[in-house]
Amino acid sequence: MKEKINKNPLDLEEKNYTIEEFAMVIRNKFGVNDNLPNEILVSAFIEKYPMYSCKIKKDSNQGGCSCC
Repeated sequence: MKEKINKNPLDLEEKNYTIEEFAMVIRNKFGVNDNLPNEILVSAFIEKYPMYSCKIKKDSNQGGCSCC
């Protein structure tokens, strides 16, 4: 029997998130209560789960992701 694979385990809406919004999603989903700056938390998460890089709003100084 095949199991359904959840391609959106964070249950994200179909929108792009700011760094602050995405960090809040991570903190709420995983119960992270730390003093890490939002940028570092999001960067570490994206490094481990690069499929989410398309969900982060990019400014003109950031490069694009490889998936879109």
